[in-house]
Amino acid sequence: MTSPRRSFSEAGRVVMRRVKARGTLTFLGFLALAAAFWLAVTLNDTYEVEVAVPLELRDVPSNVVITTELPKELRITLRDKGVRLLPYLYGPKPMPIIVSYKDHQAGKGRGRFTGAEFLGQLSRQFSSPTQIVRIKPDTLEFYYNFGASKRVPVRFDGNVRCANGYFVTQTKLQPEFVTVYAPSSVLDTLRSVTISPLQIDNVRDTVRSKQPVAIMRGMKSVPAEVQVTVITDRLTEKTIRVPIHSLNFPANRVLRTFPSSVDVTFKVGVSQYEHIGPERFVITLAYEQLLSMRGNKTEINVRSVPDGVSDVRISPRTVDFVIETVPEEADSISLNIEH
Repeated sequence: MTSPRRSFSEAGRVVMRRVKARGTLTFLGFLALAAAFWLAVTLNDTYEVEVAVPLELRDVPSNVVITTELPKELRITLRDKGVRLLPYLYGPKPMPIIVSYKDHQAGKGRGRFTGAEFLGQLSRQFSSPTQIVRIKPDTLEFYYNFGASKRVPVRFDGNVRCANGYFVTQTKLQPEFVTVYAPSSVLDTLRSVTISPLQIDNVRDTVRSKQPVAIMRGMKSVPAEVQVTVITDRLTEKTIRVPIHSLNFPANRVLRTFPSSVDVTFKVGVSQYEHIGPERFVITLAYEQLLSMRGNKTEINVRSVPDGVSDVRISPRTVDFVIETVPEEADSISLNIEH
């Protein structure tokens, strides 16, 4: 059996919860009323807002190529009370403004007009008393030709900085050629196009990027962008033994060097390390050069190195040499030594 004291306590808690609930509901009601009042006052003020209106070029003949398009939309600044501007901001998108090619092509490959010419079309979309304050851009133009084009190579333009210990091994552009539409006077001297300048720092791995083709206004590139792939590799060092060869020696002369080969140390990418051997380097001493020298020492230089090799060093830098004369008669065994 529940004691009277406990019953009174539970009844008190129920009453307090109801009082609190009613207080909360009352507070929320006043809050909603205040928000509605604030919104009504705010929406009754005058504002300026910017809305986007699509822009379309139509009636383009089949033999005409538009080389520089119109902007996709006009930015229209409207002025009115907030309550009347809300539908333009959150309602259905405005109907597109129609530009007729036939009415606006001005000859010489260019069409030019002002946004104010479309006030009539715009006014029909915005009810009175909403005011059109500004149209951006205020001047519009498009370029065209009648199919004159040229296929040209695409050149890389940019600066790729690798992280310490890495280097660029190859830069690929895909596609390597694009078709450019432009006036004949431009195409006559056009030899190539470049991508928009690409700047990348601290590169450690292969980089892929879509880059637009850099063209002047009034030109069109198909495709308009290319895939740029920058391939990098990690540098390592390698040392190999390369023999010294004679160059332009007569048949009866033989070159002897001491030592007969030198160490060549160089930097190369890890991917090419195993593919670079002594046969890829050329070290020669020319007969004419040695005859003109005083003494029997000469400096060694690498005349040819494979692609992808850098920072080539030779040890030793100088060698001793002699030029031996080979007897013309087969039964002679003596050798005359020059120098």
